Amino acid sequence: MRKGVLLGSIAALGLAGQALAQDGFSYTYVDVGYIHGESDGADSDGFGVFGSIEFTDLVHGFASYSDVDYDVGPVDVSVDAFEIGVGLAWPVNRGLDFVGRLSYLSVDAGAADDDGIGLYAGVRSRVMDRLELTGGLKFVSFDEGDDDTSIEVGARYFFTDSLAGGLDIGLNDGDPTFVLGVRFNFGN
Repeated sequence: MRKGVLLGSIAALGLAGQALAQDGFSYTYVDVGYIHGESDGADSDGFGVFGSIEFTDLVHGFASYSDVDYDVGPVDVSVDAFEIGVGLAWPVNRGLDFVGRLSYLSVDAGAADDDGIGLYAGVRSRVMDRLELTGGLKFVSFDEGDDDTSIEVGARYFFTDSLAGGLDIGLNDGDPTFVLGVRFNFGN
């Protein structure tokens, strides 16, 4: 009996979420951006590419790559990062989604490489017809025993249904990272 009620509830929630998502957000897009930040007194500059593809109204996959150079005194350190994962977008209403993501990360900093598992929980909101805001927390557990928690916020202005400009800010131990980018939307 309990099993039937649980399965029926999950099915009903899934159908309700799919109905709400019909006019919701697109999770099929590509972002390209310039990255600038500071970490432990070192300035950084680089670029990044982030892509997402919607598999169902609720499930999407994503991948990102960034190449950032850190100016550490007389030495420059290049850091390449790759992330791939799966996400769940739960529509609350037409203008608000709860987003959860699970990912695998690989960071290559020359002599220091590390891999990890990432968890993200946040919201995506359309506050005006052409303005979208995002915010959430990201936790990464690296193989070498380090943990990393950051706060991520962002804003995107849609010039058309398929083109937006945006600014994302990540705060990690008080060190900010800024990503100024362009989004090409291929969905809703």
